[in-house]
Amino acid sequence: MQRSRLLFILVLLIVIINIVFAYYGYQIFKVETRSVDRRQEAYQLSVMNLISKKLESIINETEAMVIKEFSESKNTAKILQELHTTHPSSVLIKSIYFASASGTGTGSKYMDSVLLDHKKNIGKTGRSRIRYFRIEQKTGKSGVSGKESLALSVIELKDIRSHVIVNYNIGEVAERLKSYIKEISEPLAAYIEITDMDGKIIAESEKLDKRIMLNSGKELRSIFTFWKVLAKHKGFENEELQRKSKVKIYIEIMIILSIFMVGALYVAVVMVVNEAAVARLRSDFVSTVSHDLKTPLTSIKMYSELIEGGRVKDKKKLKYYLATIITESERLTFLINNILEFSGREYRFRQRFSSTVDLKKTAANAIELVKPFASQYGYKIKLVAQKVPLITGDAAGLNNLVMNLLDNAVKYSPVEKQIMVEVAKEGRGVRLSVKDKGIGIEEKEIKAIFQKFYRAEDPYVKTKKGVGIGLSIVKQIALEHGARIEVESKKGKGSTFSVIFKQEKVL
Repeated sequence: MQRSRLLFILVLLIVIINIVFAYYGYQIFKVETRSVDRRQEAYQLSVMNLISKKLESIINETEAMVIKEFSESKNTAKILQELHTTHPSSVLIKSIYFASASGTGTGSKYMDSVLLDHKKNIGKTGRSRIRYFRIEQKTGKSGVSGKESLALSVIELKDIRSHVIVNYNIGEVAERLKSYIKEISEPLAAYIEITDMDGKIIAESEKLDKRIMLNSGKELRSIFTFWKVLAKHKGFENEELQRKSKVKIYIEIMIILSIFMVGALYVAVVMVVNEAAVARLRSDFVSTVSHDLKTPLTSIKMYSELIEGGRVKDKKKLKYYLATIITESERLTFLINNILEFSGREYRFRQRFSSTVDLKKTAANAIELVKPFASQYGYKIKLVAQKVPLITGDAAGLNNLVMNLLDNAVKYSPVEKQIMVEVAKEGRGVRLSVKDKGIGIEEKEIKAIFQKFYRAEDPYVKTKKGVGIGLSIVKQIALEHGARIEVESKKGKGSTFSVIFKQEKVL
């Protein structure tokens, strides 16, 4: 449990580090973002001021030209005609409407409404020139509606007590703006873009990657208010890349820490589950071993007390009781040896053996040891042995291997009580097989039965006492001798366990 606690502490530390790192990373990113955004906004406002001044100068130039022309002549019809052909700024004018002091209109209902609105508001402003920038719904002959941007100057000519409405050519104004933007963009090292309210580009300094102009534009406030200006310093692009790079690094570190956290948490959970399982298995192991040891001890004690007290007069019964004491003693010895073998071999690596072993004799000896116990329950064990080579190994360990295989065969063969042990040549080696006609093993469980404390799912297995260490011992002894184990089994038909050893020398 100590390792699990340490691992949980490690996971907790990683979680805390992750949270702290995420918090400070976010704070740094937020501060840098605010700083860049403030600088970007200030830069964009300065560019907007330049563009507003340029548009202001265009309007002022046009208005000055109109005022001059109308002030020098009273022939308004001639002026209206000549303005479109002679003056350099006339290309900026789409149309001009004149309203005399006599009260006659401009000839356009819309312009008359603009003039009327102007006369209502002029008292409030006190200015002789007022500009109007609007977006009007436009309906064509086909009935399809659209939007039209209008830029108007309403000029009061006090000398002749009349009004002039200048309707600007938006396209020509945009062309002049394009030239101006290209002119200032290089000295300012700026990306500049003018769009309408729908995002349609009116003018731009160069063809831009849309990712560069991610920020939304600012509307022009006092002039051409239906346009928006987007401006960005080229140096900010590198800062943006650096900021994104930092964010990427922060995210990668957080991902790595999260992976470590999840991995450590998984390991901790697995360790806790495994330790709980091991603790449960140890408890079951102690309980089962105690019962298995208690059963033969009870028989030995009972029969010994009967004999000691002189209560057994019948010689046949006396002989039976003595045989039972011997059998149970041998059974007790086997159980104790099994536990010692399991404890001693659990962490032992493959051994080097110098002595030779005759498997035929080892198998016969193991059968003799198991036979008294097996005979009590009607089991018959048959040995079929050929002339086989000797092998190098541990005689006591191999004897234990055979006894465990025989113990399993006896334990799980409730009906057909015939067990056969075969020792035969296998190529240049030796095969030792124990065959029974018992309950058999499911194919999916064959690999699992050699695990420590594993017991098959068959209901009959649950009725038999055991802790699941016998076949684990068999596997360990086989590995120590460089042997391999093969299992052939069919559910309800029986099983054959074979251990194949390498040859040492022929008898």
